[in-house]
Amino acid sequence: MSKDTVEDGVVVSMEYTLHVDGELLDSSDGQGPLQFLAGYGNIIPGLEEEMRGMKIGDSKDVVVEPKNGYGEFDDEAFMKVPRSDFPKDMPMEVDTELTVRDEEAIRVMRAWTALRMTM
Repeated sequence: MSKDTVEDGVVVSMEYTLHVDGELLDSSDGQGPLQFLAGYGNIIPGLEEEMRGMKIGDSKDVVVEPKNGYGEFDDEAFMKVPRSDFPKDMPMEVDTELTVRDEEAIRVMRAWTALRMTM
C-alpha cells in the first residue's frame, strides 16, 4: 500500500468545490480539507471511484451522475409541513435541527431542514 496514492485503507485529505447546475453548493475553502478513509464508503461512491489512483498534488474535475452519488431526485422523500405546525417562536432557517417524534412517540429521529419558503 502506497500512502501517496488513493487506494483502500489510505487516509485522503482533499480540497473541493461542489457545483450543481453551475451553482456553488459547498466548498472546503475556509474550512480546511475534507479527510476520509478510502474504500470504506465514507464519501459518495462516484467521487471515491474517480479519485482512486490519484497521487498527492493531483487535481481533477469530476462529474458524478446521481446514480453514483446520492441517487436520483425522489419527490416522495420530502414531506411538506405547514408553518403552522411549528411553534411561532421557532426560527425557520436552512439547516435548522429538528427532533421529530412519530405519533406514538416510540422513536426520536433527527432531521435537517432544507427550507423552501413560498410567499
